[in-house]
Amino acid sequence: MALSDTLGNVSGIPVDISNATNATQASFTLTYDPTLLTIASSGALTLSSLATLAGINTVSYGITSVDAHHSVLTANLTSSTGGIGLTASTPETLATIIGSVPTTALYLDKALLNLTNVVVNTTPATGVSGVDENAYLGNVSGTGSLARWMLRW
Repeated sequence: MALSDTLGNVSGIPVDISNATNATQASFTLTYDPTLLTIASSGALTLSSLATLAGINTVSYGITSVDAHHSVLTANLTSSTGGIGLTASTPETLATIIGSVPTTALYLDKALLNLTNVVVNTTPATGVSGVDENAYLGNVSGTGSLARWMLRW
């Protein structure tokens, strides 16, 4: 089951890039809690159309289980053709991670989505981490009603 809203629209976790000039390679690691998020060992990481247009066309990743509450996704996105590269001064989606919420995940459980070891064109970059919370879309306060605003990490 993919991440989807109440209307059945499939979404995922966007991996954005900004302040990049002619990026033809990016790699990162994402540490997450597998009791709240399941990522398939293949086919779960897709490039954005912007990345593809810029010549980034190869995706490889692996997942390592550390313990019951920590798994690590290691990803590498590259251009095999030496394309023009992606230039983004504002945040643009580079790729999307499609996952699912396990049926055993408890409502309102949360965990850190820790993005580290970010490298763009062989230069270390800064990753911004986020929070994974098992809640209804828009119910960020846990009140059972839709919130009027949403935090974005």
